Order: sequence, then structure tokens, then C-alpha cells
Amino acid sequence: MLYSVGLRAVNAGGAGPSTELLRARPALVPNEPTAVSAFGENEQIFLVWAAPENAAAAGLTGYEVRYKLSTDAAFGDWAPADTSTALFHLETGLVNGTRYVFRLRATAGAGQEGPPTDEVEAVPGTLPGTPRSFRAVPSADEAGRVDLSWAAPTERGDPAFDHYEVAYRFNNVALLSDYVVVAGGAAATSHRVSGLDADTHYFFSLRAVSAARRGLPLLTQAMTNARSADASLESLTALAGGASTQSVPLSPESDPIADTSARAFTATTSPTVESFRVVPTTSHAFATITVDGAPVAGGSASAEFDLPEYDTPVSAAIVVTAEDGTTTTTYTVTVTRPLPLSAPTGLAAEFGDGRVVLRWTAPTDTGTRPLGRYGYCVKETASSSCAEADWVRAARTTTTTVRGLENGTEYWFRVRARNEVHTGPASEAVPATPARPPDAPTGLYAGVGDGQVVLSWSAPAANGGAAVDFYEYLYTAADGAPLDALAVVVDVAAAVLSAVVDGLTNGTEYRFRVRAHNAAGYSERSLAASAVPSAVDTTAPDVRFVAQATAGDRQFAVVVTDERVAPRSFRAVDQIQISDVTRDGTALAAPSTVVADPADDTRALVCLYGSNGGVCDDEPGDGGVVPLAGDEVLRVIAGAAADHATPDPNESAAVETVVLTRDTAAPVVVVDPIRERDIQVVVTVTESGVDPDTDPLPVFAPAHDHVVIVEVKILHRSGAVVDLSYPSVVIAFPGDPAKAIVCLYGTSAGGTTCNTRAGGVIPLLEPGDKVRILAGAAVDVAGNESDEATETVTAVNLKAGPPADFAVVPGDRQVVLTWTAPADPYPPDAQVAVYQYRRRPAAGPADDWTDWTAIADRGVETATIDVLPNDVEQVFQLRAVTFVSGFGISDLISGEPTSEVRATPGAPNTAPAIGAPANFFRDGWLGTFEDSTGQVAQFTADDAED
Repeated sequence: MLYSVGLRAVNAGGAGPSTELLRARPALVPNEPTAVSAFGENEQIFLVWAAPENAAAAGLTGYEVRYKLSTDAAFGDWAPADTSTALFHLETGLVNGTRYVFRLRATAGAGQEGPPTDEVEAVPGTLPGTPRSFRAVPSADEAGRVDLSWAAPTERGDPAFDHYEVAYRFNNVALLSDYVVVAGGAAATSHRVSGLDADTHYFFSLRAVSAARRGLPLLTQAMTNARSADASLESLTALAGGASTQSVPLSPESDPIADTSARAFTATTSPTVESFRVVPTTSHAFATITVDGAPVAGGSASAEFDLPEYDTPVSAAIVVTAEDGTTTTTYTVTVTRPLPLSAPTGLAAEFGDGRVVLRWTAPTDTGTRPLGRYGYCVKETASSSCAEADWVRAARTTTTTVRGLENGTEYWFRVRARNEVHTGPASEAVPATPARPPDAPTGLYAGVGDGQVVLSWSAPAANGGAAVDFYEYLYTAADGAPLDALAVVVDVAAAVLSAVVDGLTNGTEYRFRVRAHNAAGYSERSLAASAVPSAVDTTAPDVRFVAQATAGDRQFAVVVTDERVAPRSFRAVDQIQISDVTRDGTALAAPSTVVADPADDTRALVCLYGSNGGVCDDEPGDGGVVPLAGDEVLRVIAGAAADHATPDPNESAAVETVVLTRDTAAPVVVVDPIRERDIQVVVTVTESGVDPDTDPLPVFAPAHDHVVIVEVKILHRSGAVVDLSYPSVVIAFPGDPAKAIVCLYGTSAGGTTCNTRAGGVIPLLEPGDKVRILAGAAVDVAGNESDEATETVTAVNLKAGPPADFAVVPGDRQVVLTWTAPADPYPPDAQVAVYQYRRRPAAGPADDWTDWTAIADRGVETATIDVLPNDVEQVFQLRAVTFVSGFGISDLISGEPTSEVRATPGAPNTAPAIGAPANFFRDGWLGTFEDSTGQVAQFTADDAED
């Protein structure tokens, strides 16, 4: 029958135009060949097949073959097979080790080619050699298992073999089992065959296999072992129920079992354990275990056995069945829950020097086993519990000494008992504070009176860890008897550091000592002090003048003592009277004031410029004298009238002199160059004769407390000058009290760190601007003010601005970045070292950036970023990294990043053009129409019978 056929292409947009109608008469073509196989040989592949079933009816005239590499997309051209009707073909000139794909079709003449066969593959190559030294050895620990070993063949083949295959058969069976691949590839030299019948003769076959060919096999044989009759246990463990790691020791043997002839085991648990389990492990891997009839895998725990009663044994039977299924052995484990121990009672703690002695009474309930050792636990609070690691082993007796403790620290103690099977509960906690006797009192002073001596002293430097509860003074007449042969011992309250000893004989010398007492006992005695009571006081107080302790002229010290009066009842500030003060013979118009020295009762401070709140003024004021003009001698007339002499007080010598030197040295203020880029300036303040760290009188405050910023001006590169109405903030310089930091943009972090350029109290600096700092230091111990310190420094913007004209152009799995150099100027001696980019998925978190990655050096203004996923929108940023030296640094400085730019990599989208299909043909068998562009969705044909 004759047909007219037209063809058109159709896609989602509709149908395209049809071809011209072609006329053709269908012809019978042969079907595809069957049973096609391909075999690799040296540099060639041999194909064989069977003829199609309609070969005669279709008038078969021959066969055609085409092939390709397995890695290629398209086949080569069809070519005739070796002979027209033979059922084989040899393709030569191939490369060994390369995989080829073939298709075959039958033909009845030009235009009457039949459909192609399915693809068949083969690899040409030479045959691998036969493995060597092939041995089969039955396994010693399992019936039905054989271990194979061999050496590699001498000839590896081309391509070289890459694995082995093994198969086996019974002695009286001709066919082998299927070959299986041996793990380990070409390097393998052994293989284990499991699951065989026990006590059976087997043959084993081994061959080397390459991608091209299977080598000739090598045979060996072996007899498998009979099934084992080993029904023994290798190990047996008893576990306390609910605690898988708490083993219960077995008796007479411990785990693992050393003597397998023992079959019965006993164990005693803690009284708190209410159940147990057993964990048996067989000596032979293929033996089985049951515990009281329930199967248990080797090394696994059995179900729990309850221990409901004290002193009532509970047994578990473990039956081991050997691999042979008939041999069995029975073991038993018998566990007893003993009567519990009670806690020790009556715990008492006695403190000592760095130690505590503990004593207690043995438990009333000792359980079913003899008591063993005790243990104790030490904690610093009553609420702290004792972990197992906190318990310390003690003796078998009911007392122990805990050493190495800190005096003055309260500790809490517990004890517990144990016997040979378990540990009892802890006792109640009791406290104790280790302590030693205090140090000896110091500074014993003995002042005399009529028939009495006034004693005073200072408290011990250390109380030994316990508060002093009283003092005891001891004395005797100094008549040659040793001092420790004391006639009188008197207690004094702890809060009192003085005593009046009455009833003494005038004219007799007495010697005194004092000692302190606390809960640990008495201290050593103090150094001795002697005194002779007298009815008449004829000794005047001692008055000494001391010049100022530091550079300055505002004050000097007066020291007043009286041998008959204790310092605490005879304070210098209460006794001193300034009756006259002259300067180079000229009387001063106003007397100076006197204040106490807080550190010493025997000292008073004479304030030349008056005082305020008990502290000498730094500068002249109301009530003070005029400032000294230079190195001058002050003549001070003073007396101490309030001594204890009666009826007439004794007065000190009338005149002493002291030389005062006027402090005229002003602090020195230096403004350092700019630091930390452009956010701050450092000011250094020093003063001769003053140590900011150690000088106590007066305290020299850190530099940031002295610096006064007089003015700050911004000198713009444009020529404009900005006089700041709000001064910049001054903060401390870490680690150096002589320096202060002027923050150009204010402070952050609680006032301890300068702000960066992002927001501050002055206009932002730009590259080329200058800063003029004018500073002075007015807080001097003598009121001296430094000269103004002026420095003009250049503000340096060490950060490059963002690259300009940044753009991202998408491509297939890539983008192209373009830009120009940063528009913002940066230091002229700085150079762009590298450009860096970073990216993130637009659909992800805003902070999910990649690390900054270098992409281009200075002068390069384009870069391609590859291996990006198509159709996933990406966000990009770019920055310049400059190398800056000078300005106190030498470093790479990262510049400001560009704004975010988005792009989506992807192949271009072009709409398909629909036209008439090409290469439409007639005559002969019509095969599948293929369109290589992938744009055509389907084909339809209009046909009409002629």
C-alpha cells in the first residue's frame, strides 16, 4: 500500500508548519538479531549472535555493526559485519583496557535496515595469569569455615587484573557455586568462606579478573572441621541490678574465670542492691548460653534476679551448650544481700594548728561481716554532699587526724564505716575551724605615774585563725629574778589594748610583758617593757619636728612622746601647741593649723596653708601663712602641756627648727603623635620628685586625672579651622599612669575605650586634616601648673574607601566582577596590596558570608568567579586591602566594602524557533526521528492512503 506522509514539530507554543507530503510504500524489514554477546581479546573484541526469526521472510542480506567508547555520547557509523550472513564479527585495532559499546542490526538492502539490538559492552585485553600457592585451611574455632590464602599471579594481564573471584563445590558434585568477588581488590591474598557443612570435603576455585577478561582458575581442597564440643565459660560477671558498671566480686574466683573446673560461684552485694544480673561469655564463639532457661548472647546481661530478703541466697543457673548441640555444662551463681551497716555516731571534731582530730563511736548495726576500715570526707559547707571520690581512707580505729587544713577556715566532717562487702551510710556532718595561738602583741609601751604604770600595745599581726578573746599582762619587780617567774597575772578584755597597773611601789623598776589568747591557746609573750613609778613627774614630753616627706611646702610633721603616758592616751595632735612661727626671723601673722596623722598617734601635721576636713590645704587660704619664697628656715616654738604630771604639767623644750623647700617644679605635659589610626591622641604627664605609683603623701593621681584639655582645633585640608566647643574626652592609658588618652570621637565601653569614626563629639576627620591639641596640668601637690603643651598632628585615614563602579555580570555557572580603584583617597604611601570579595546566597541569612577571598592584585580591576550554581541568586561585596607603613604601624589594612550587588548565574534563555522539520525522508523502513536540540516536544504525522 502506498502512503502520503507529512511531518511537523510541536512544542508548548503550538504546532509548526508541516513538510511537503512525501509518498512511500512500507517494506518488510528484518527484526533485530538475538543472543548478542561480546568477548574481549588482545586489542580486539569478538561478537556472536543468532539470526532474527524473520530473516528469510524479510530477505536478509547481511548485518551491520557500529560502536563507540563507553565515555562517548554518539556511536560511529554503521559498517558491514565481517561476512554477509555469518553470525560473528571480529573488531580489531582496539585499545586494551578501554570499554567499548556495540550495537548490531540486520539488513535486507539499502533502506531496509532493521531495528538495532540493545547495547552490549566488552573490554579488549590479555588474559591475567593464574594465582599461585593457593591453600585452603579449615578454621580452628568454627566448624563449617575455611580460610583461603594465595599469592598473586606472575602475569597481571593488560589491563591488569583488579580483583579475585572464588567459588566452591562438594567433593562429589561437579558444578561449582557462583563465583563471588573477594574483598580487597588486586591486593587481596586471603578470603574466609563461612557457612559450609561441618566435617565435609570441599573443592575451591580461585581466579584473577580484569576489566577485560577472567583468568584461568586454580583449584585446591580441604576438609572442614567437626563441630566443637567446648561448652566452657571464658568469663562470668555478676552485676548489681540497675547499675551496669557495678560488678559484684565472685568467690572463689574472680572474672575472668581462671579454673573452668569450678562450676559454683558465690557473691555478696551491698545491702542497698535489690537485684542482680549475670554476664557470661563462652570460650567457644559458637556455643550458646541460657540463664535460668532464657537465651543470652555471649557478653550480654541476663534478666534481673530479685534479692527481696537480707541474708537469703538467690541462685542463677547458666547452661552452656557447645557448637555440636549436645555437649552442655552448667554453672551457678549464688548472690546474698547482707544485713546493712549503720552510720557511726557521736562524731566530734577537735581543732589544732592546720589540723582537726576526729573521734566517733562505731556503728550499732555492723551487718553480717566484720567491720573493716573507716573513711572520712571534708567539705567547706554543711550543705555540700560527698562524692565517692571525696572519701579518704582512715584507720580501723575510731579516731583519725585530718592534716593540711587552712587555719581560720571552717570545715565540715563526715565519717562512714565499711566491711568486706559494702560501705555504710555517712554520719551527720560536724564543723571545726583549725587554728593556732595568735602572734605575740607588739609595741608594748609602759608609761609611769604615782604608784602606777600605764600599759598600751598593738594587736597581734595575725590571730592564728581564731579571734583573740582576751589579753594577759604579766609583770614582776626587776630584782634579778627571771621574768617568767611572774608575781601577778591579770586578764584584759580583747577589745582593750591598754591597762593601768596600780598598787606599785614608787622608785621600784618593774618589767612587763603581754600575751594574747584565742580558742587555740596563748601567744608567745611580747618584748619586755620596763618602768619605774614615781610620785613626781619631772620629765617633759619629747617634741621633734620632721620636714615634709615629699616635694612640697604645705606641711611638716611633729612627733610628740612622753615616757609616762601611753600614745593612745597622749595623741600628738591633742598635745602640740604652736606658740610662735617665724620665717628668717620675721614672725608669721597667722598661726598654722595642726591635724592628726591618721597612720601614727605620735605624729601631728602642721599645715602651713591651713586645713580642711583634717587635711592640709595645697594652696594658701583662710587661716594659713603666706607662701614660702624659697629655701627658708622656719622657727617654730611649741610646747606639750597636757602630760600627767601634777600639780604642775611638764612642758617640752621651747624651740625646734625645720627647713622647708618650696616646690617650684611644674609637671611636664607632652602630646604624643597620633595612635590607633585616627581616633585618639596620647598625652604624657610627669613631675620630677614624684613617683605616681608609690608616693603616699600626697597621692599623685594618674595622668588622666591631671590633664586639662584647653582646646582642640580641627585644621581641615580645605583651610577651614573648627574650634571645638565640646572638648574631647580624656581616659586612662592602660598599664601606664603617666599617660592619658584624648579620644577624638568620645568614648564607648563604659568610658574606657575610644569611639571609632562611627559617631563622636567632633566632626569626622578626613585624610589630610590636622588636629591641634592644647593641654595643661593644674593639679600639682604644690599648686604648680605646667606650661601649655601644644602639638599639631595629622589625622591619617588608614582605611581605603570602597572600590568604585562595582558591577557583577552573570554567566553560565560563573559571574564576572568589575570595578575601579577606590574613589576615597588613602595615605599616599599606602598601596593596594590585593582586592578581596565575599558572597552569600540571597535566600539565606544576612550574615552567612563566605570568608574574604583574594581575587586580584593592584592594577587589576576584573575577576571571574567560577563553579557557582546556576539559577541561585548570590550577593557579592568587594574591598581593597592596603599596605600601610609609618604612623606607628606597618600592616595590611582592610578597606571599606562596597554596597551589596546581586546576580544570578545561569545559561541564557532563548525561545525555540519552530520551522519545518529537516531531513524528512521516504522509501524503506521509517525509524525514530531524533531532534538533537531538545527543543521539540513531539512529532505528529498526517497520512492518507493513496
